[in-house]
Amino acid sequence: LALPHDQSHYGLALVVGGAEVSMRNLVMLYTMLANGGRLLPLRATQDAPETAGRQMLSPESAYLTLKMLQRPFQPDVTAFSTGAQTVSAYWKTGTSSGLRDAWTLGVFGPYVLAVWVGHFDGRRNSALVGSQTAAPLFFDIVNALTGHDTLTDRVQAAIDKLNITRIALCQNSLINIKQVGCAQPVKTLFIAGRSPIAPAIPTQALKIISPAEGVQYALTQQNGVVQQMPLEARYD
Repeated sequence: LALPHDQSHYGLALVVGGAEVSMRNLVMLYTMLANGGRLLPLRATQDAPETAGRQMLSPESAYLTLKMLQRPFQPDVTAFSTGAQTVSAYWKTGTSSGLRDAWTLGVFGPYVLAVWVGHFDGRRNSALVGSQTAAPLFFDIVNALTGHDTLTDRVQAAIDKLNITRIALCQNSLINIKQVGCAQPVKTLFIAGRSPIAPAIPTQALKIISPAEGVQYALTQQNGVVQQMPLEARYD
């Protein structure tokens, strides 16, 4: 995406969505996931010429990303919902910094839907929270389209045809249960030959020594140099 500023302007906030992205670009990226990782320019009309596009992700990675966004909508969390979810949806909410915009984007059936709620002049409003204002409208539209036509879940149908299987891992360490004894096995989707199934160091065995828990630290500047706090950890 062509962002308005370079990476240094956003800092770490870029990772969690701190950059300005247009609705058209967001729809294009969700459509890329729904098209098995193939990025295509948006067309304003059905008779507009099609292009070959560009493969950005493997089909397995694209559909597993959508699978992580699959969850039912709970209409009882808000007074604005008019009905329960009737078709599988793969969706994500968003709330802009300062409560200026509420978003929900998702994939269902043959559609990619984007909902924005806010003021055109950018005024903040404490009600502009994605899950509370944009998500109910999103699912009202989903249900309206579902009531008009029978929609099928294309994402799950695609996953069933790809190099994706389900394996059992240890819940705490994510190690294959065939390699170690495990009291809490869980099943997860797995891309054969690609997905890692064992970390180099089990996370539950790593102990952070510094910074110490419950201790307050004050960093000062001396001779123009800011003190640094060391990170120390021990692996037992």
